[in-house]
Amino acid sequence: MLVNLRQGDEVLFLNARHTPLLDSFFKIITKTVEFPWIIIWMIAAAAVRFRYFVFCLISVTLAGAVVQVMKHLLFYDKLRPAAYFAGQYALHFVEGVEPLYLHSFPSGHTASAFALFLSLALCIRHHAASAGLFLAAALVGFSRMYLLQHFLRDVYAGAIVGLISATLSYVIITRYTNIDEAPE
Repeated sequence: MLVNLRQGDEVLFLNARHTPLLDSFFKIITKTVEFPWIIIWMIAAAAVRFRYFVFCLISVTLAGAVVQVMKHLLFYDKLRPAAYFAGQYALHFVEGVEPLYLHSFPSGHTASAFALFLSLALCIRHHAASAGLFLAAALVGFSRMYLLQHFLRDVYAGAIVGLISATLSYVIITRYTNIDEAPE
């Protein structure tokens, strides 16, 4: 079934099922990886161990840099759903969310969410908390489609960028410091 989906079918499916409650919910969820919330997440990590803050900072920065290179140099012409479907469908736009039109691939919010939340999960190492963090990252990605900001391919690529960034950051931070040793 997924093989038969045309680009944007998933976005149109979600857009046809909007409700005021979901509009508010996904508007809030998408902001969890925007300033100032991302700083709050990192300060919380620093409160436990400064190395955790460094780890999260490297992970999110790497993901953001990769996404910006991809969006502006490699895939600069990829339209977002609002532009892709302009004039074809009566789309529902969530109040307070500015529709963007260019630089769709990959999703920066999703990359940041997966980079940050995987980093936090690797620091915490608690199964239930890690599952909750993964769910939070997935919800951020889902929110980007619900809010007409990205297609499924953008979210999927953003998740991959975030996961790879967190993994590489973990390798870097563990190579140069023992992330688990007592705080200095």
